Amino acid sequence: MKGLWYTIVMNKTQNDVALSAIPESPNQDYMAGSDGRVYSRTRYKGFGRKEYVDWYPLTGHVTQKGYHTISMCHKGKKVTKHVHRLICSAFHGRPTNTSMQVRHLDGNPNNNKPENLKWGTQEENWQDRRAHGRGTEGEKHPMAKLTNADAAHLRWAIQKGLCSQRHAARILGMSQGGVYHVVHLRLGKTSG
Repeated sequence: MKGLWYTIVMNKTQNDVALSAIPESPNQDYMAGSDGRVYSRTRYKGFGRKEYVDWYPLTGHVTQKGYHTISMCHKGKKVTKHVHRLICSAFHGRPTNTSMQVRHLDGNPNNNKPENLKWGTQEENWQDRRAHGRGTEGEKHPMAKLTNADAAHLRWAIQKGLCSQRHAARILGMSQGGVYHVVHLRLGKTSG
């Protein structure tokens, strides 16, 4: 049954949802929906028993970073997976290598529809985050000691010779390497 497409009509919304087999699924009880949700056809009845029902969407949980996860069970073992990876592999195939990441093209981690997902490299994923304003560069980084304006002032003062990197580091309570990074590197690019 893997690789086949199914179309079902959801009774509650009356919308057609295309279901596709999930390559990572432990069994055929789970399918990926074209609405960005994972569906199951079994319910737990207790004491290791399950009953087959109509396909229904799983609720799952949301991580601290805003990504949806669901748990799939097989022979008493539970495995938790990210929904966006399951949807992407079901509708776009498995990634070409294990380092590939799922890109949310609109920047919204809640939008797991197949047309919004695409396999990409870590660099492409970071570029997407920057483009959508979700990057952690500069003052957005949780460990940042300076605002972007303060970093610009520091670069200016050192370039004009008003203070050395060592002196600035001592005054600001930073390492000299941290000051070097602020002065010479801007958003991951060398300033020459």
